[in-house]
Amino acid sequence: MPLLKSKKPEGPIICVAVAYDGQTPLPAFEQTSHFFAYYLEDGKKIVKKELLSLTVTKDKGLIGQFRNSMFDCIIARDFSPKARALLKEEGIRLFISDAGTDAALKAFLAGKLERVA
Repeated sequence: MPLLKSKKPEGPIICVAVAYDGQTPLPAFEQTSHFFAYYLEDGKKIVKKELLSLTVTKDKGLIGQFRNSMFDCIIARDFSPKARALLKEEGIRLFISDAGTDAALKAFLAGKLERVA
């Protein structure tokens, strides 16, 4: 079972990962191994928030850990072309923000984030 697959709460939940490195603005996707996971009921109400620290190794790169994961969306400052292609292939929606984690999620909920094409 993939590392990020087993923690999704039951019910109609959307899972959003927001890149995190302890600073504002958000880091680029490939420049961190820390993400805040937000679990949203009905796509609006935060029912759970947790910090994920992923171990990135040669065999298990960051992209590989998100492929086949529970996440519906990832928010970061930017994504490499390879990350964009592979994550979008898995049906994960990608968004760009240069705010902090909570502000980025608020903008996402308000429909104000730029979706990566």
